[in-house]
Amino acid sequence: MTGQEYRFYRYLTRPADKELEISLPEGYEIRLFIPKFPRIVPPNLTRGLRHNFCSWWAMRVLGVFSRSEEYKVYTVYNAEDFAHYTVVVPRHFKFPFMGDNDIQANPVYTAPEHRRKGLAHAVIVQIKKDYAESGGCLWYVVRPENLPSIAHIEKLGFELYAIGAKAKRLGLSFLGRYEIGSLLK
Repeated sequence: MTGQEYRFYRYLTRPADKELEISLPEGYEIRLFIPKFPRIVPPNLTRGLRHNFCSWWAMRVLGVFSRSEEYKVYTVYNAEDFAHYTVVVPRHFKFPFMGDNDIQANPVYTAPEHRRKGLAHAVIVQIKKDYAESGGCLWYVVRPENLPSIAHIEKLGFELYAIGAKAKRLGLSFLGRYEIGSLLK
Protein backbone atom coordinates (compact mmCIF):
# COMPACT_ATOMS: atom_id res chain seq x y z
CA MET A 1 0.00 0.00 0.00
CA THR A 2 1.34 3.43 -0.96
CA GLY A 3 0.19 6.96 -0.31
CA GLN A 4 -0.21 9.24 2.67
CA GLU A 5 -1.00 7.50 5.97
CA TYR A 6 -4.45 7.83 7.55
CA ARG A 7 -6.11 6.62 10.75
CA PHE A 8 -9.52 4.96 10.47
CA TYR A 9 -11.78 5.58 13.47
CA ARG A 10 -15.06 3.73 13.94
CA TYR A 11 -18.06 4.16 16.19
CA LEU A 12 -20.67 1.40 16.43
CA THR A 13 -24.11 3.00 16.57
CA ARG A 14 -26.52 1.92 19.30
CA PRO A 15 -30.14 2.76 20.10
CA ALA A 16 -29.18 4.39 23.42
CA ASP A 17 -27.48 7.19 21.43
CA LYS A 18 -30.98 8.56 20.71
CA GLU A 19 -30.94 9.96 24.27
CA LEU A 20 -27.63 11.84 24.04
CA GLU A 21 -27.62 15.50 25.11
CA ILE A 22 -26.39 18.21 22.76
CA SER A 23 -24.77 21.34 24.13
CA LEU A 24 -24.15 24.44 22.02
CA PRO A 25 -23.15 27.95 23.09
CA GLU A 26 -26.00 30.45 23.28
CA GLY A 27 -27.07 31.74 19.88
CA TYR A 28 -25.71 28.75 17.92
CA GLU A 29 -27.96 26.33 16.08
CA ILE A 30 -27.39 23.05 14.21
CA ARG A 31 -29.14 22.98 10.83
CA LEU A 32 -29.33 19.99 8.54
CA PHE A 33 -28.67 20.95 4.94
CA ILE A 34 -29.87 18.48 2.31
CA PRO A 35 -28.56 19.55 -1.10
CA LYS A 36 -31.27 19.91 -3.75
CA PHE A 37 -30.81 21.61 -7.08
CA PRO A 38 -30.25 24.52 -7.44
CA ARG A 39 -29.09 24.85 -3.78
CA ILE A 40 -26.14 22.48 -3.63
CA VAL A 41 -24.01 24.53 -1.22
CA PRO A 42 -25.04 25.50 2.33
CA PRO A 43 -25.92 29.19 2.72
CA ASN A 44 -23.34 31.85 3.58
CA LEU A 45 -20.21 29.77 2.93
CA THR A 46 -17.15 31.69 1.82
CA ARG A 47 -16.01 31.06 -1.75
CA GLY A 48 -13.01 28.97 -0.75
CA LEU A 49 -15.25 26.40 0.95
CA ARG A 50 -17.72 25.85 -1.91
CA HIS A 51 -15.80 23.79 -4.48
CA ASN A 52 -16.05 20.38 -2.76
CA PHE A 53 -19.82 20.64 -2.51
CA CYS A 54 -20.05 20.66 -6.30
CA SER A 55 -18.08 17.39 -6.42
CA TRP A 56 -20.27 15.73 -3.78
CA TRP A 57 -23.41 16.92 -5.57
CA ALA A 58 -22.15 15.42 -8.84
CA MET A 59 -21.38 12.13 -7.07
CA ARG A 60 -24.91 12.09 -5.64
CA VAL A 61 -26.58 12.83 -9.00
CA LEU A 62 -24.42 10.26 -10.82
CA GLY A 63 -25.36 7.55 -8.32
CA VAL A 64 -21.83 7.09 -6.97
CA PHE A 65 -23.04 6.92 -3.36
CA SER A 66 -24.52 3.61 -2.25
CA ARG A 67 -27.49 5.50 -0.72
CA SER A 68 -27.65 8.97 -2.28
CA GLU A 69 -30.24 10.18 0.24
CA GLU A 70 -27.61 9.85 2.97
CA TYR A 71 -25.44 12.66 1.55
CA LYS A 72 -26.11 15.44 4.05
CA VAL A 73 -24.36 18.42 5.54
CA TYR A 74 -24.70 19.24 9.21
CA THR A 75 -24.11 22.97 9.62
CA VAL A 76 -23.91 25.32 12.58
CA TYR A 77 -24.84 28.98 12.42
CA ASN A 78 -24.75 31.83 14.90
CA ALA A 79 -27.83 33.71 13.66
CA GLU A 80 -27.07 33.72 9.90
CA ASP A 81 -23.29 33.69 10.37
CA PHE A 82 -21.84 30.38 9.13
CA ALA A 83 -19.70 28.69 11.81
CA HIS A 84 -19.22 24.96 11.01
CA TYR A 85 -19.99 22.06 8.71
CA THR A 86 -19.61 18.29 8.83
CA VAL A 87 -20.34 16.36 5.64
CA VAL A 88 -21.95 12.92 5.93
CA VAL A 89 -21.69 10.48 3.03
CA PRO A 90 -22.55 6.79 2.63
CA ARG A 91 -20.22 4.13 1.23
CA HIS A 92 -18.75 4.84 -2.19
CA PHE A 93 -15.62 4.08 -4.21
CA LYS A 94 -13.38 6.25 -2.01
CA PHE A 95 -14.40 4.31 1.12
CA PRO A 96 -14.72 0.67 -0.01
CA PHE A 97 -14.22 -0.69 3.52
CA MET A 98 -17.55 0.70 4.73
CA GLY A 99 -20.66 -1.45 5.13
CA ASP A 100 -24.04 -0.84 3.55
CA ASN A 101 -25.47 0.94 6.62
CA ASP A 102 -22.30 2.87 7.45
CA ILE A 103 -21.66 6.58 7.02
CA GLN A 104 -18.50 8.64 6.87
CA ALA A 105 -18.50 11.91 8.89
CA ASN A 106 -15.83 13.97 7.20
CA PRO A 107 -14.69 16.56 6.23
CA VAL A 108 -15.23 18.72 9.26
CA TYR A 109 -14.60 22.47 9.13
CA THR A 110 -15.06 25.23 11.69
CA ALA A 111 -14.51 28.88 10.78
CA PRO A 112 -11.53 30.25 12.73
CA GLU A 113 -13.56 32.80 14.69
CA HIS A 114 -15.90 30.04 15.93
CA ARG A 115 -13.30 27.46 16.98
CA ARG A 116 -12.90 26.07 20.51
CA LYS A 117 -16.61 26.41 21.26
CA GLY A 118 -17.59 22.74 21.01
CA LEU A 119 -19.36 23.04 17.65
CA ALA A 120 -17.77 19.96 16.04
CA HIS A 121 -18.45 18.00 19.22
CA ALA A 122 -22.13 18.99 19.21
CA VAL A 123 -22.53 18.05 15.53
CA ILE A 124 -20.96 14.60 15.96
CA VAL A 125 -23.29 14.00 18.94
CA GLN A 126 -26.24 15.03 16.71
CA ILE A 127 -25.08 12.60 14.01
CA LYS A 128 -24.80 9.82 16.61
CA LYS A 129 -28.39 10.58 17.69
CA ASP A 130 -29.68 10.65 14.11
CA TYR A 131 -28.04 7.32 13.20
CA ALA A 132 -28.59 5.60 16.57
CA GLU A 133 -30.85 2.91 15.12
CA SER A 134 -29.12 2.46 11.76
CA GLY A 135 -27.29 -0.71 12.77
CA GLY A 136 -24.17 0.61 11.07
CA CYS A 137 -20.93 2.33 11.93
CA LEU A 138 -19.88 5.95 11.84
CA TRP A 139 -16.45 6.35 10.28
CA TYR A 140 -13.96 9.16 10.68
CA VAL A 141 -10.76 9.11 8.63
CA VAL A 142 -7.95 11.43 9.72
CA ARG A 143 -4.25 12.04 9.15
CA PRO A 144 -2.07 10.95 12.10
CA GLU A 145 -0.59 14.44 12.53
CA ASN A 146 -4.04 15.99 13.10
CA LEU A 147 -3.82 15.52 16.86
CA PRO A 148 -6.68 17.91 17.81
CA SER A 149 -9.07 16.03 15.53
CA ILE A 150 -7.92 12.67 16.88
CA ALA A 151 -8.35 13.82 20.50
CA HIS A 152 -11.81 15.15 19.65
CA ILE A 153 -13.05 11.97 17.98
CA GLU A 154 -11.62 9.69 20.69
CA LYS A 155 -13.37 11.81 23.33
CA LEU A 156 -16.62 11.08 21.48
CA GLY A 157 -16.13 7.31 21.81
CA PHE A 158 -14.68 6.50 18.39
CA GLU A 159 -12.06 3.76 18.46
CA LEU A 160 -9.00 3.49 16.28
CA TYR A 161 -9.92 0.61 13.99
CA ALA A 162 -7.11 0.57 11.45
CA ILE A 163 -4.20 2.36 9.87
CA GLY A 164 -4.11 2.73 6.12
CA ALA A 165 -3.47 5.12 3.27
CA LYS A 166 -5.10 7.01 0.46
CA ALA A 167 -4.08 5.44 -2.83
CA LYS A 168 -4.27 7.24 -6.17
CA ARG A 169 -6.27 5.69 -8.97
CA LEU A 170 -5.16 6.19 -12.57
CA GLY A 171 -2.48 8.49 -11.14
CA LEU A 172 -5.14 10.93 -9.91
CA SER A 173 -5.61 11.82 -6.26
CA PHE A 174 -9.27 12.86 -6.59
CA LEU A 175 -10.12 9.37 -7.92
CA GLY A 176 -8.16 7.77 -5.10
CA ARG A 177 -9.57 5.59 -2.36
CA TYR A 178 -8.82 5.00 1.29
CA GLU A 179 -7.41 1.56 1.92
CA ILE A 180 -7.13 -0.18 5.26
CA GLY A 181 -3.68 -1.63 5.85
CA SER A 182 -3.35 -2.78 9.46
CA LEU A 183 -6.43 -3.71 11.46
CA LEU A 184 -6.19 -2.77 15.12
CA LYS A 185 -9.58 -4.03 16.34
